[in-house]
Amino acid sequence: MRYLILSLLYLIAVLPFPIIYFISSLIYLFLRYLVGYRKEIILANLQQAFPDKTIKEIRGIMNLFYKNYIDVFLESVKLLTMKRTRLKKMIQFKENPAYSKLFNEESGAIILTGHRGNFELAGQILSLVLPHAFYGAYKPFKSKTFEFIWHKIRHKFDMKYIPVRQVSRFLIQHAKEGLYMAFLNDQAPTGDQQCWVHFLNKDALFFTGPEKLAQKLKMPVYFMDMIRISRGTYEIRVEEITTKNNAEYPLTKEYVHLLEEAILKKPDGWLWSHRRWKHERMLKR
Repeated sequence: MRYLILSLLYLIAVLPFPIIYFISSLIYLFLRYLVGYRKEIILANLQQAFPDKTIKEIRGIMNLFYKNYIDVFLESVKLLTMKRTRLKKMIQFKENPAYSKLFNEESGAIILTGHRGNFELAGQILSLVLPHAFYGAYKPFKSKTFEFIWHKIRHKFDMKYIPVRQVSRFLIQHAKEGLYMAFLNDQAPTGDQQCWVHFLNKDALFFTGPEKLAQKLKMPVYFMDMIRISRGTYEIRVEEITTKNNAEYPLTKEYVHLLEEAILKKPDGWLWSHRRWKHERMLKR
């Protein structure tokens, strides 16, 4: 079954982008209006995040999200046959002091990002342009078939992936060699390394493991955001995460602040279909 699915994806991947985007538009109509994929979750998340927006405005963001979501999936499938030159044409970097500093870190850095823009393409381009090896922490799929397929897609270029439960040991062993480690840190965390942060009008749990590793290994931390400029064109923006705040988990909270700012500026570019607020905070009396 896995080879059959992979073969079908290769048939899509060999198509030129104009046809891929045409297929994406057809899938959008099917997914949005006939299936209503995770419609209730998306709608609830948007209304939670934007209580002052009208239902018309909320539905407008939702429609754009669906279009972006399908484009991101098909663009990621296209990685199976994509050339490096094409990938580099699709993504540009917003140059600023933090961007220059990130690229000149002698020992590498920890990068905190979120499900923004096409995060699959972002990882691939960073693996090509950063001066040290680039790794991404990830949660393995429960399905062996999906794990096999996404392994093929994600290992097209120079990016390497480390299961999130192995990241701590890996970094402790290899950090001195010089490397970059990225975390998609906007998912609901598992385990006990977590803290509550107010995020888009409601308290949410965030993973604190990256901050603890950065402090232990004395690694700099950067925030990365990716936005869609037009279909097939993206921009990556980098900011260094520093704080003199003595509050608990200051780096994690600053990351959440930067992520929230980015989402509010361009809300349709975030992954609204996941249950980000599935944990309810129980306040002590």
